[in-house]
Amino acid sequence: MSTETNFAEKSLPLVRILGGPRKVGRALGISGQAVNMWKEVPLSRVEALCAAFSGLMPHDLRPDLFAHGTSVEAACTWIKQQADRRRDPAFQKLAAQTADLKNDKKIVDDIESELVVLRRSEYNALKLLATKALL
Repeated sequence: MSTETNFAEKSLPLVRILGGPRKVGRALGISGQAVNMWKEVPLSRVEALCAAFSGLMPHDLRPDLFAHGTSVEAACTWIKQQADRRRDPAFQKLAAQTADLKNDKKIVDDIESELVVLRRSEYNALKLLATKALL
């Protein structure tokens, strides 16, 4: 069994379908090793992947975020809104307060990452804090 086969077997199923991590990496201008580390396709790579591989839709890359039939343009708009929302000082303050309340370094790390996709428990914690702030 070749090294390329072993390398590709550890990658996401979608990456294998697209030709392996090296091919996907070349299309994005990054290394195959970087692609192989993905646990899911980063939001920042959705637009580039859709452009690089014709017929690929945002739903194919991130079905947890995009409904079937979501256009690339709509997905890019949503991704930009999420990035803009993260830069909003009110959101950053709320996130910091939530992290203080929870005393959970994982929440802080997620919020400080490139783009954040809130898990249900984190979303509920932010929602609870926002409700308390409005009272």
